[in-house]
Amino acid sequence: MRIKKSLSVAALGLCIAGGALAENSIELQFAGGAPGALLSTSDTYNYLTGGLNFTDRNGASFAAYCVELSQDHALKSNGFQSYTLSTFSDAGQARLLQGLFSSAYGSLSSGLDQAAFQTAVWEITHESKSNKLDVSGGDFFFDSLTNGALADNTAFISKANGYLAAAAEYTGSDLYTITRWSNKDYQDLLTVTAVPEPSSFALMAAGLFGFGLVARRRLKQAE
Repeated sequence: MRIKKSLSVAALGLCIAGGALAENSIELQFAGGAPGALLSTSDTYNYLTGGLNFTDRNGASFAAYCVELSQDHALKSNGFQSYTLSTFSDAGQARLLQGLFSSAYGSLSSGLDQAAFQTAVWEITHESKSNKLDVSGGDFFFDSLTNGALADNTAFISKANGYLAAAAEYTGSDLYTITRWSNKDYQDLLTVTAVPEPSSFALMAAGLFGFGLVARRRLKQAE
């Protein structure tokens, strides 16, 4: 990856990851890239865009999308890096990210889908509030797919903007719990955990109730 220009370190930088985390800090190591597309934007040049993979100390894997363009992600050779629990400085970004994930994350399949989704995340976290969410212009914008034809670039812009439109229009339930993790030397991380459906809670409660009945019966038999 090559960066065309530096952004303010104060800019909100996130990395999208799948997995459940509940501690105030975590150590993660970069494990490799996932399928994506090589593209350029207003802030990057020939950036391999798509999913990234991280692992924690227990060997659990986390599929990630990095978006803090003022810093690189830690490489595998950098070893494990510590990240601390942080918060969003902008409620509007948090709402749009929730809408983006709730409306599109589950439907991503190809590397091009993931690259367009990544670009949509960049747009949410780097575009000025006064500008429209549109990766074809503004402070942050998509420039071109490397060696891509004009038709391919147009289709890519349409896909990314479609994700953004769905995010802005989303009014359903929050399908994910989104948590931000910070590191001063490398890109911040954003972990995304699916929220269990109400039926799942009901099944869990029923299972615990049944377990309690069995336990009481065994205690009575032992008396």
